[in-house]
Amino acid sequence: MFCDGKTGSGSPAPDVMPMDPTALEWLVEQLPQAVVVSDGEGFIRQINAKAQALFGYIGEDAVGHPVELLVPEHSQQSHEAYRRKYLKAPAGRPMGNGRNLWALHRDGRKIPVEVALTPVRLDNSWAIIVSLVDLSAHYELQHKLRQERDFSNAVIDGLPAVFYVLDDSGRFIRWNHNFKRVTGLGGSELTRINAVDLFAGEDQPRVAQAIKRVFETGSGDLEAAMRGASGAYIPHYFTGLRVELNGQPCLTGTGIDISARKQIEAELHHQAHHDSLTGLMNRRAFDELLPHEVERARRYGSPLSLIMFDIDHFKSVNDRHGHEIGDQILCQVADTLELWSSLVYERWQVQAALRSVMDDSSSLVGSVCSMPSMNLTPRSSLSSHS
Repeated sequence: MFCDGKTGSGSPAPDVMPMDPTALEWLVEQLPQAVVVSDGEGFIRQINAKAQALFGYIGEDAVGHPVELLVPEHSQQSHEAYRRKYLKAPAGRPMGNGRNLWALHRDGRKIPVEVALTPVRLDNSWAIIVSLVDLSAHYELQHKLRQERDFSNAVIDGLPAVFYVLDDSGRFIRWNHNFKRVTGLGGSELTRINAVDLFAGEDQPRVAQAIKRVFETGSGDLEAAMRGASGAYIPHYFTGLRVELNGQPCLTGTGIDISARKQIEAELHHQAHHDSLTGLMNRRAFDELLPHEVERARRYGSPLSLIMFDIDHFKSVNDRHGHEIGDQILCQVADTLELWSSLVYERWQVQAALRSVMDDSSSLVGSVCSMPSMNLTPRSSLSSHS
């Protein structure tokens, strides 16, 4: 993970600057990413807070051990050989060269990572700064997208989704049973409508343009929502190919339901705009929402109020009982705030929640501001943490 056998020019990099050990230790702790520092013999001399969280170690548990402590067991032996080779001519560079790299968590889990190496001089010895980026979320997203793609391919190959043939005016010539099932239309009904009639609003001109493009260029594709048997509009991915049928140009195509992909996109959007602990809107969502609310208030001449709630003595809860209890307190506060369904909340930093009042109700604002302070007790007893 930390070395892959490649070196620089065969000699120590000439542009490596010496660094004071104390300055290096301070710098590593300030870096926003996970960082492990090894000495010239391959032993861990420092592991910053981000790296401790990534690997599940506290500093003293890892310092003094070979860096292979953080390498999956099946790669430890080869990694040691690569490390010794690298230390003969260390040079700053990313690792992996397009390959998947894995680190080892304390509990035995493998973690996909991106790794960069930076050598520095400490007095008369080398130190290697190993910067790591956790790719778990990226891999999870890739996995979800592969699942959706495989699902779509299975529908096309096995079912074969909805199938249709259109003439050059966009009217149906042929269709399969699944097309009738999805749309809820019989054969006589399909012959009387144009393909565009199955779409609504702004999708209609897009569909008409896509059909025209297929006849002009020979192929095309489009995402649009088609009316189903229930009357609901279902997102589909359509493909079209120009063919000749009985001497006349026609469009033959298939359409697959992409609701699953849209749902994943919606879930990812929710994760990007909400705090994972409390479920409240995060700073990013707040920054996007506030300008719209300000503009709406300005447009309609209505007041806009912001209320900040502060959790008293929250730092002392974390200091005395630990962050797990602090997280429980935050969740209880979030549950309490969500009772006020006409307000939008944001978890801001660790101990503050910001509330944006959407309607023009001074009495509501006044009642919220005059709420008595909440006496919160964590869901588990504090006594065991005293």
